[in-house]
Amino acid sequence: MYRPRFWMGCSHLLVALMVVTTVSARSMHEQKKIDPDGAKRLEVEFNFSAGELRMDAIDSKTVADIDITYDDRQSDATVEYEVDGGVGRLFLESELKKKTSFDTDDNEWSVGLSSRYPMSMDLNLGASDAELELGGLQIEQFKIDVGAASCHIGFTEPNPVRMERFSVEAGACSIEMSDIGNANFESFELEGGVGSFDLDFRGDYTAESSIELEIGIGSADITLPRGIPVRIEVDRAPFLSSVEFHRGDVDEIDDDIYESADFESADVRIIMKIEVGLGSVDITWRR
Repeated sequence: MYRPRFWMGCSHLLVALMVVTTVSARSMHEQKKIDPDGAKRLEVEFNFSAGELRMDAIDSKTVADIDITYDDRQSDATVEYEVDGGVGRLFLESELKKKTSFDTDDNEWSVGLSSRYPMSMDLNLGASDAELELGGLQIEQFKIDVGAASCHIGFTEPNPVRMERFSVEAGACSIEMSDIGNANFESFELEGGVGSFDLDFRGDYTAESSIELEIGIGSADITLPRGIPVRIEVDRAPFLSSVEFHRGDVDEIDDDIYESADFESADVRIIMKIEVGLGSVDITWRR
């Protein structure tokens, strides 16, 4: 079959480019198991610049099981662990070497954290796709800073210890959280810049929990558990933002303050404050 010279040249060029790409790629694979070395509790810090991240709870005597696949020409991988006074400090970092276009498939981390140790966690996520399933972990403090990322955080099982503070700082990103009530938090704070937020606060509540949401520009879909008394205070910009209730049984007791009928007498209850600049918030009650 006749093929014009132009297309023949392109075919040769495509093959050449494919060969160069294959040759230049250098994939590294590392697996690490971190022994506790006498630690009674953990402090976990993780700086993840770009890539795909999976984090899970594991029932293990080891502090963490880590599996990393990365291109060492594009990124560095750091795993450090030390114990001081019975506290195991686990530091993880994935850092880009060049501020250029990056394929997240070239940097994949899978981190399993042991559910046997009380811990605090401080996570910083850059341009990444992150799936964090933290149900069952003994988390006392949790802080996450999410940049230009797509992130899902789930708690399929209850946290066996009381979490003092659950803090989320979000830039231009998409965040989905499920079963947040299972985190067993005393205080939940989310400061969102530009993005979309899907927050499902259903779960197992054991005491009073406070929620503070600050949405700059964007939208938030919030699910609250039916049957848990709630007080909601709303601060919104007139004509620029909206807060809508769906399937809920709350009364407006003052300007932009809403309560369940049994809120005052309840020991297990939710106090929610919402501040929204330019955007919309929809609150739905579900079992």
